[in-house]
Amino acid sequence: MCIRAIIWLTVLLLGGLVGSSHAAPKRSIPIKVVMEQAPSETISLGTPQKGALAYGMALQAGTAFTVRKNRNFGTSELIDVINAAGDRVQKAFPGAPRLHVGDLSYRHGGCMKPHVSHQSGLDADIAYYLKKGHTEKRFKGAKASTLDVPKTWAFFRGLLDTGQVQYIFSDKHLM
Repeated sequence: MCIRAIIWLTVLLLGGLVGSSHAAPKRSIPIKVVMEQAPSETISLGTPQKGALAYGMALQAGTAFTVRKNRNFGTSELIDVINAAGDRVQKAFPGAPRLHVGDLSYRHGGCMKPHVSHQSGLDADIAYYLKKGHTEKRFKGAKASTLDVPKTWAFFRGLLDTGQVQYIFSDKHLM
């Protein structure tokens, strides 16, 4: 199974790297996950920058995440990787605030303004864990002083432990 993810802190699941889809706020880059398709009931067609999604699966809001409605569809592998990492944080830190997940793809993929990618269910914008949490609808800017390092690292470990992550890239100002 060959999957890659870029998590905007950026995680690359086995395969190649796709560049950031839009400019991030100064000194803060949300997490971005990009995955290469693996066999599943969902079908990613094309690339994250030029593609479509068939039978997309919705990432559901719950105890681990808040999501953007109608912009929360991806391949089943992408959804599973994000959920596994979120579950790890919730188990390690009971009562941890929910992490804000921004854009994945539309139900059938295609162009999603203002992004260049997010077209084929292979990438997701995910915030960092912050000491004071996020609002329900927007990323808050992260700085070294506001970053909740233990929870963010637990999320990264959750991604890495899936065995599908090859790289994690992060804003150098946060490290």
